[in-house]
Amino acid sequence: MAGLDGAVTLVKGIHYRTEEPIIIRMQDGFIIDIERDRMESKDESLPWIAPGLVDLQINGYHGADFNTIPIEMGSVEKVTRALWQEGVTSYYPTVITNGDESIEKALLSITEACSHDPVYGSVRRTNFQGCESRSDFVNASGKWCSSHAAPSS
Repeated sequence: MAGLDGAVTLVKGIHYRTEEPIIIRMQDGFIIDIERDRMESKDESLPWIAPGLVDLQINGYHGADFNTIPIEMGSVEKVTRALWQEGVTSYYPTVITNGDESIEKALLSITEACSHDPVYGSVRRTNFQGCESRSDFVNASGKWCSSHAAPSS
């Protein structure tokens, strides 16, 4: 990834809100400055620059499934790169309703895949934010707890 060696990387583009040309300076994977590019007129060939999108619930993408145990090595990298192409810069893999053992295996499998993923390792501060588990259960009081409607009797 460019700019992780201490060098400053410059990116020129059009600001999504102001529609003005801007220069972004990045160093070590972080934005260190954004300023209006006073030397550049609005050039339609420049890319539009906007904040990244965050996907709060993603069960899988681009052929990868976060609920198939074990998660195939390379799946996290594949999903991350495919989401970048769509403007998604952060995401929460979601494990769907299942038995406790299956949910635990899925979460451990995602964690394991991330620990061996070269893309995730180089951008761990910005992409993979954690996991979401969608699960229905009955709590200690005997009441239904779920993000879904209670089953009909």
